[in-house]
Amino acid sequence: MAIRANNLSIVKTSAHEMVYLNQLSDQGSGSRVAVNSTWSTSFETSTEFPHKQEDVRNDLIFTSHHAMTSKIPLFFKQCDQQSCLRFGTQYGGHEMPDPLCWIKPGDVYYGFGCGEDISFDMALAHVYGMKLRLFDPTPRAMHHVDAVLWVLRQRQLPAFLLSGRDKYSWKNSVQEISGKTSARMWFQSILDSNIRMEDISFRPWALGVQDSNMSFFEPSDGVSHSLLDRSATGKPAGKRIVVSARALQSIMAEFGDERIAVLKIDIEGYEIFLIPALIDFLRKIDDHRWPRILLFDMDSLRPAHERRNEVEGKKCVALLESAGYSIFSSRNFDYTFVYEPG
Repeated sequence: MAIRANNLSIVKTSAHEMVYLNQLSDQGSGSRVAVNSTWSTSFETSTEFPHKQEDVRNDLIFTSHHAMTSKIPLFFKQCDQQSCLRFGTQYGGHEMPDPLCWIKPGDVYYGFGCGEDISFDMALAHVYGMKLRLFDPTPRAMHHVDAVLWVLRQRQLPAFLLSGRDKYSWKNSVQEISGKTSARMWFQSILDSNIRMEDISFRPWALGVQDSNMSFFEPSDGVSHSLLDRSATGKPAGKRIVVSARALQSIMAEFGDERIAVLKIDIEGYEIFLIPALIDFLRKIDDHRWPRILLFDMDSLRPAHERRNEVEGKKCVALLESAGYSIFSSRNFDYTFVYEPG
């Protein structure tokens, strides 16, 4: 059941009352949409953003408290347990402690592994005013980030497929948001956010243990490449491209960042090599400079992942805990670690 209240649609569920922030009802026919003339005529744009009740999915629902206080047009919802918020879509999101009073506008976030869903990253920029450093040499990920930055810069929506709301056209190719998130809703949320272009940096770099050019292997299916060859786990080797891999300390030095507040790493199984190197680096610096929150997509622990290595993955989790990080969440092998400096 939906109850209209000013510009809010209150959605009552069996679990708790949540709010979908319907800020788009005032958008009229003279909207900001423009289409590049080189785009195919089989695509269309819309001057009207759909906000029917049936379009409100779980990954576009906000808790009433934060909807009222932050006016968030990005993806955000309450977790099942208290003191937990999930930022990002169901596919690309992560669980975080609530509240995060120590995060201040301008604090630095590093996100390695963008894929075709940077909803988590962008939500942190909108909600907390974080400065984003995004990294991914995957070709389709580079296209996706390019499209998001174009939308922010031009204040326009891309073209969408006539046959559905989940895909969009970008540079004469069909693109989509991972997890079947509505591309219309995603890009409109970006337009309605308060994210500033100057707060986002992107580099097509992989995260490695040292600075070098490395082979970057295609998956057998999907988008996500990896520095870890499938043959290392007894599977046929995949096609490869050569990319620039950079060590974390090298990247921080180049940007002039003394501290990373939140660090997200999704590198398709290569975490088993990266985590020991990361801990070695952190132990050489003052712990007040350590990331307070570490987020790892632990693909090495996923039963069906083609780069699964359960033994080494569990060693890495234990290593992070021995360094002082505590596990806040591990839902679906997406780990959130929290560190409290001494």
